[in-house]
Amino acid sequence: TRQPAGRPPATRQPAGRQSATRQPATRQPLPDAGGRGATAAPRIESTEAYHAGKRRFRERYRRYRQLDVALAALTALFIGLDDKVRGASCEDARREAEARLVEAFRAKKRSMLQQTQEYRALHVELKRLKAAVNGYVERAPKTAVAL
Repeated sequence: TRQPAGRPPATRQPAGRQSATRQPATRQPLPDAGGRGATAAPRIESTEAYHAGKRRFRERYRRYRQLDVALAALTALFIGLDDKVRGASCEDARREAEARLVEAFRAKKRSMLQQTQEYRALHVELKRLKAAVNGYVERAPKTAVAL
């Protein structure tokens, strides 16, 4: 194909893969944790708050792991579909494999983006909870145990 004058030739990324230097367009900034920055942690001042923080961490971590498994399965699905596109033996097989990849992406896109957003938010929340609990452990009685 011919390119308009003055434009560099377009580079096509393989189906389902992005350039290492380019971020997905749907990437949202991470939550800011109430204006204190993503790494700022609330200060735990009591044994009760310490236990509540550990409990909250365990509860939220369960959901984080569920999302991690679900997103890993989606990644494996799309890598597999992309491999079929790349390994197609003829143009018709390649077009059919591409159509399956696009269809799967359209079907899963909304759910995948919601899960990714929740996963990122949980990552920040867990990081803050861990910092808060571990900060208390450093200042607290010897009975407190870090995460």
